[in-house]
Amino acid sequence: MYQEITTLLHGGGWLTVAAVLLILYCLHTLIQGIRLWRVDVREHRLPRSIVYSMILSTYTALPLVLLMKGDAGAIGRVLLGGAVLWVFYLLMRVLSFGALGRGDVRLALALGGALAYFSMVNLVWASLVTFIVGGVFSLALVLFGMAGTRVAFGPFMLLGALTGWVWPAYTLF
Repeated sequence: MYQEITTLLHGGGWLTVAAVLLILYCLHTLIQGIRLWRVDVREHRLPRSIVYSMILSTYTALPLVLLMKGDAGAIGRVLLGGAVLWVFYLLMRVLSFGALGRGDVRLALALGGALAYFSMVNLVWASLVTFIVGGVFSLALVLFGMAGTRVAFGPFMLLGALTGWVWPAYTLF
């Protein structure tokens, strides 16, 4: 994300406005992500008001940034990324008989669009990180005899998304 913002800042004109909007979006998402993390760990829920604000900002700010960049075609990718991750998490919720919460499914809608801003490969990369870290944590609970412990999945989703923003897939492959 840093590289994207830097490139936009040096573009001048509308690109500078796009950079400022992207910075504000990132700050909003970071603050809301921290709030979600704290609530989910403490209460095992993701408040709708916070998740909905992330969804709203993702699907307003990012398309505006893409329009200002002159990359209107990528708006479809952002929308598709959100839809794909949302459907995937909805399917996981159904197959897990509700073990995955509705808040996680809603959060997937916000994070999917934000991750697809870079590319669909980035969406897959961040999801892979999410499930690997969540799986290792769950395995550790089993190994230490705490298998019955409920695990908040939102923090792993946020960690995967953060990884995708800090190290987008295109910088790795």
